[in-house]
Amino acid sequence: MRVRRGARQLVFTLADAPCRLPRHARLAGWHWPMLADQRRARALARGAAAAVERFRAAGVRDVHVLDVGAGCGLLGVLVAR
Repeated sequence: MRVRRGARQLVFTLADAPCRLPRHARLAGWHWPMLADQRRARALARGAAAAVERFRAAGVRDVHVLDVGAGCGLLGVLVAR
């Protein structure tokens, strides 16, 4: 796979053919059940909220969170709440 930077986007090529699938269609099959797992999502939400509250309790006014990964950004969305 090759990645090149276009004017406004990254362009991924595989075997010299551009990948034109939408991003959601390129997720691995194991990713969908993980996203649908409500127990897991609730645990992530509780953990994210607790972490943010710990910083706020320590006097940090503006808490910034960086969701680093190759997933859908679920953790980032939960923390943004």
